[in-house]
Amino acid sequence: NHWHICNDCTATSTPEQHTIVEEGNVEKCSVCGYVAHTHVWAEELTKGETTHWYACTVNNCLEKKDEEAHTYEAKGTTVKQQQSCTSPELTAKTCDCGAEHETETWESKPALGHTYDQEVANQDTLATAATCTEAATYYKTCSCGAKGTETFVSGSANGHDAATVYSADENNHWYECKVCGEDLDVTAHIYDQNVVSSAALASAATCTTKATYYKSCVCGANGTETFENGEVVHDYGAYYLTIKVNGATKYLEIIANGTYTNVVYVDTPTKYWTYNSELNTFVTEVGTSVCYLGTQSSKTYKTFSACFVGSSTQYIVAHLYNLDGEVQTSFNFDETYVLGMFHTNSSVNKQYYATGAMDGFYYATTETLANAAPLTVTSVSSLLYLSDENNHWFGCTKCDYIVENAQKAFNTIVT
Repeated sequence: NHWHICNDCTATSTPEQHTIVEEGNVEKCSVCGYVAHTHVWAEELTKGETTHWYACTVNNCLEKKDEEAHTYEAKGTTVKQQQSCTSPELTAKTCDCGAEHETETWESKPALGHTYDQEVANQDTLATAATCTEAATYYKTCSCGAKGTETFVSGSANGHDAATVYSADENNHWYECKVCGEDLDVTAHIYDQNVVSSAALASAATCTTKATYYKSCVCGANGTETFENGEVVHDYGAYYLTIKVNGATKYLEIIANGTYTNVVYVDTPTKYWTYNSELNTFVTEVGTSVCYLGTQSSKTYKTFSACFVGSSTQYIVAHLYNLDGEVQTSFNFDETYVLGMFHTNSSVNKQYYATGAMDGFYYATTETLANAAPLTVTSVSSLLYLSDENNHWFGCTKCDYIVENAQKAFNTIVT
């Protein structure tokens, strides 16, 4: 308060409250001039949530000077987003007082952009896969993983995977790459091979001439020049049927086994087969039963034999298949065959071939034609008589050849 004092005595007027006003940094009464407080303002701004000001540094003084709202500008140092290949550096907008905006930012540095200087070879960067002749190429990448357009080579070419069988045309042969189809090691045919095979057969042996074969190239192509091989072949009307069993020649025969007959292999032949031109196949007899090799569409068997002993009916004992697995209804002396059978019922519908092994009295079987054992037919003399009105002898059924020493021994008149 302030009051007046009487100049003549000590009496005072009624006290009145100061009327405080600010003059600069001083708070004083505008009536009496009493100095209530002198502000000492801070040199640095004080920041609040939404405003900033200069604070008085005198104890317990809460006065603020020049208080105003924050003004956020593109300055400051608090990075909110790091600079990368595709993203700029973003920094929080800042007021002069140092207050930072929570969400508003400014681009303090631009995006770096990609630099494709990394050579990383993996499936993600693969541009072109390796081929037989070219190595794989890959895209160069940025350190961030982005792919560029420039490529680099890594690794080596795969190399060709050559077939194991020759390909050939009229003049040359080669190995074809199984991957790219390129012709490898193309070489002109040289017909200097004397290979005895059905593919090279020029003419089969007859009663008067040996078999001839075309000279061939290593690739199997036949030339035009021929060579002879083997001996002349007479047909004596009687035949052995043979098959290879573990590399040994075995003779195919039919024997009685109780009520039925069985196909067996023997080391030494005891009977022969004859060729039946009406049935176009080979036949043999077991008792009064006539057994033959061929096919019969109305019957299928689990075994390679199904003849009843003592029956005069003609029975099939094994089917004939060519090397393509096709069932045959007749026999051709120039072809190669395998024995087999076709079995069908409610659960089985398969074709089987004889392997040359044995399982009991029956052929061991396979469904793979490549494992089948080929059948061989050999004409033999001294088994089947030939005859005319006056004589009988052992000899060829297709020419006048008579087995040596046989005519004298068997040239007797039938009476």
